[in-house]
Amino acid sequence: MTRQVLGWFAPREPQQFAPGRFPVFLLESRHGVHYGFPADGAAGVKIAKHHHRDETVDPEHYQRIVTPADGAAFRSAIEQHLPGANGPMLSSMTCLYTLTPDEHFILDRLPEHPQIVIASPCSGHGFKFAPVVGAILADLATEGTTSRDISRFRLSRFA
Repeated sequence: MTRQVLGWFAPREPQQFAPGRFPVFLLESRHGVHYGFPADGAAGVKIAKHHHRDETVDPEHYQRIVTPADGAAFRSAIEQHLPGANGPMLSSMTCLYTLTPDEHFILDRLPEHPQIVIASPCSGHGFKFAPVVGAILADLATEGTTSRDISRFRLSRFA
């Protein structure tokens, strides 16, 4: 599991970051991969860095408090690419990502027990794909197969 940090920032120009004016975004730059969402009322603009600080952690014992170093992981990208969103951090939180070794999902049937469908859509990453992952799992559970190409998500790739 990896530790992720999310931050909500007070935009300097709130109207520019309102839903309908500012999109959900994914930004890849020399600062890493950042993503975010428009300002949702007083919550501010949500911004996070994918693979925040590449911290592999024990889910039972990890730093849940957001530190100044965590905030710094956002600032360079915000300053350069979203200066209007570079206001004070209003709130922050941590969460955990689960990832397979190749960072792709597992969507398959258990070979020795084909009546069991297994899935690891991996937390934050998989949430974006919930509708199609759900449809694939429903197909596997009810039909035993799916019309979608899931070859890259087979468990056998780790054998």
